[in-house]
Amino acid sequence: MSRTTLTQRIDAARAEGRGVVIGYLPLGFPTLATSVEAAKVLIEEGFDAVELGIPYSDPVMDGPVIARATQTALEAGFRLRDTFGAVREIAQGN
Repeated sequence: MSRTTLTQRIDAARAEGRGVVIGYLPLGFPTLATSVEAAKVLIEEGFDAVELGIPYSDPVMDGPVIARATQTALEAGFRLRDTFGAVREIAQGN
């Protein structure tokens, strides 16, 4: 994945006459490795950006689906420190 800024991606989408496609994934769901691979797939498939959700203990405002996913990630042992390695691996690609 090229290291273009979100602004550059938005500008490119506008120039192409299309909207921006942004994916969201909670890190650590269902496992850390699976969430990293899923993010890589979104990038490979052409998503303009991928938002990585960091699981926390009270995600009520995110709705029931994301709340269950983040609870699953936390129960599986996800910790904030896992975020940095995951982002590094996703940014490096395959």
